[in-house]
Amino acid sequence: AAGRGSITGAVSLQLGGAVLPLDDTVHGLPGDPEECSALRFCESRARYVLVVEKDTVFNRLIDDGFLHRVPCILVTARG
Repeated sequence: AAGRGSITGAVSLQLGGAVLPLDDTVHGLPGDPEECSALRFCESRARYVLVVEKDTVFNRLIDDGFLHRVPCILVTARG
């Protein structure tokens, strides 16, 4: 299934045996519910979770360094 969103921020995800630190990386979220259920949050320094509707705003926040100023997890559904 096609990717349905993206996540980045002060969090590490575990997928299978691999740990993915997302501090400076955008990870595409799978569109398949079974694949999503395999993701596990390992560790997070986030104080907030910010869900952004538009992919353009998501990218702008990253480009402007928002994640370096605010300890958060940034999520978009690529609207």
